[in-house]
Amino acid sequence: MKRLLITSAVAVIWTVSIFFIFGKAVRINEHDTRQIALAQANAMFQQVVDARSWNASHGGVYVKVDEDTQPNPYLEVPDRDLTLENGQRLTLINPAYMTRQIAEIGLNRDDVVIHLTSLKPIRPANGPTLWEETALRSFENSVDHRAGFTLNPEDRQMFQYMKPLLVEKNCLKCHEKQGYKVGDIRGGISVSFPADDLVRSMDVYRTQSMIVLGAIWILSLAVLGSFTLYFSQKQKQVDEFRSLALVDDLTGLNNRRAFFALAHQQMEWAERFSEKALVLFFDLDGLKQINDTFGHDEGDLALATAAEALLQSFRGSDIVARYAGDEFVAFLPKSSLAHWDMIANRVLENVRKRNESITKGYTLSICIGVAQFDPETPESLEFLIKEADSSMYSVKKVESEK
Repeated sequence: MKRLLITSAVAVIWTVSIFFIFGKAVRINEHDTRQIALAQANAMFQQVVDARSWNASHGGVYVKVDEDTQPNPYLEVPDRDLTLENGQRLTLINPAYMTRQIAEIGLNRDDVVIHLTSLKPIRPANGPTLWEETALRSFENSVDHRAGFTLNPEDRQMFQYMKPLLVEKNCLKCHEKQGYKVGDIRGGISVSFPADDLVRSMDVYRTQSMIVLGAIWILSLAVLGSFTLYFSQKQKQVDEFRSLALVDDLTGLNNRRAFFALAHQQMEWAERFSEKALVLFFDLDGLKQINDTFGHDEGDLALATAAEALLQSFRGSDIVARYAGDEFVAFLPKSSLAHWDMIANRVLENVRKRNESITKGYTLSICIGVAQFDPETPESLEFLIKEADSSMYSVKKVESEK
C-alpha cells in the first residue's frame, strides 16, 4: 500500500512536471516568434518614419499632379501648387501624404498595410480602427507600442504593430495651428502584415512538443509502472517467504519462531506500561491414538480443527501459535488471572462445538495451563511458558486421577 501511494505521488508529480515543461516550452516559442514579428514590424515602421523625416527635413517634396496624386485639400500652406513653364503642374507632398501613398503601395501588394491615424485626424479617412483607437489611448498613458496577432476580415492571420508619432520641430509647419507643440503625440502609424507562417510555426511547435512530451510521459509512466510491478512481485515473494518462515503450514497459526518474536515485543510493551498478561499452554489429548487408529491425515485434521477452536476463542491482538507437535501456546496482552476462568471456559466451549461435527468416533480434548506476567516481578517468556506447561500437566494429572 505504501509503495502504491509513493508510486501514485511520483506519477502525479511527473505529470504536473510534464505539463509545466510543455507550457514553458510553448510560452518560450510564442515569445520568440513574437519577437521575430516585432523586429519585422519595427523595421517597416522605421522605414516609414525615416521617409517622413526626410520629407519633413526638406519642407515637403513637389511631385507631378496626375490621376493618383492630386493636390492635398487638407494642406494649407503657401505655394502648395506650382505650374512649370512647360505647363506641368506640381503639388507639394507633405509627410502625411507621403505616408498615405506608401501605404497604398503596400495595399496594392496585398500584404503589408500601413496606416497613419490620429484621434483627431485632419483627413476623416485617416480615422482609427477600434484596435488603433485603443492603442492611441494607451500611448497617452506612456505605452511605447502596441502589437499582437489578429484576424483580418478575410480570416487571415495578421501581425499588427503600432507606435506613436511625436511632434517634431519641422512638423509645426503643418500642425502648429492644431495646437500641437514639440513632443506631443499627434497620432501613430500602424503596420500589419500576414503572419500565417508564424502562427503555423507556433501551432506545429505546440503539436510536436505535445507529441514528444506525451511520448516521454507515457514511456516514463510505463517504466515506473514496470518497476513498481517488479518490486511489488518481489515484495510479495518476500512476504510469502516470510509467511512460510513464520506460519505453521498445517494449522495456519504462528509457528514457534513467530510466537517468540511477537510475544517478546508485547512483553516489552506490557512492562513499559505496567500491564499484566497471560501465557497459556495447550495440549491436544489423544493425538497418538487418533493417528494410530484413523491415520495421520485424520490426526492432521484434528490438529487443524483444534487450531480453529483456539483462534475463535481469542482476540485479534492475542498471539496464538503451534508450539510443537500437539502443543499450542498463546500470549494474551492486557489480561490477568482474573480473566482466566472465562478464557478457559470459552476455549473448552469452542472445542465442544467442534466435536459436534466430528463423526469418526473420537472427540477432541484439550488441557490448558496458565502463567501470569506481572510487570512488578517480571519473568522471562521462556520461564512463563515452562510455568504454564507445568500448570497444564498439573491439570492433566488431576483429571487422570478422577
